[in-house]
Amino acid sequence: MSMNSGKNNVIALIADIINSRKIQNRAIFQKEFIDVINNINNRFDEFIVSKFTVTTGDEFQGLVNNAPIILDIVTYIKSNFKDVNFRYGVGIGGIVTDINKNIAIGADGPAYYMAREAINYVKAMGNSNKKAKTDILIQSELPLQKLAYINQLLKNNF
Repeated sequence: MSMNSGKNNVIALIADIINSRKIQNRAIFQKEFIDVINNINNRFDEFIVSKFTVTTGDEFQGLVNNAPIILDIVTYIKSNFKDVNFRYGVGIGGIVTDINKNIAIGADGPAYYMAREAINYVKAMGNSNKKAKTDILIQSELPLQKLAYINQLLKNNF
């Protein structure tokens, strides 16, 4: 089932594993990773617009309609993977194509562009020597002052 959500704001989350090639027993980890993503989809189903989907071996994405759920999802991931670190890009905006509830692939729009921009920024910060590193960043059309405040809270608490 798909729905068009061009004018509606949704929250896109793109996450990937930091240094995934260094993970021992990749086949076992991959199964655990997919199980955790499936558990997220079941646990947070009422807020999911498009189910979280593994898009590459070490990356997943999905759409939700409730911003605070993002922090619950990040906390759930961290509690299940204590020895594996992720980076997260969150984008708030519209989706201009049809959305498939069952798989988060194929949809397109500002929410995903902003999430991709955010995760690329987090990745660049991780590759730099700057001390102001974070593993989660939000991009949105919100006024920049509010967005900077939100991102500072995340950096200090996650």
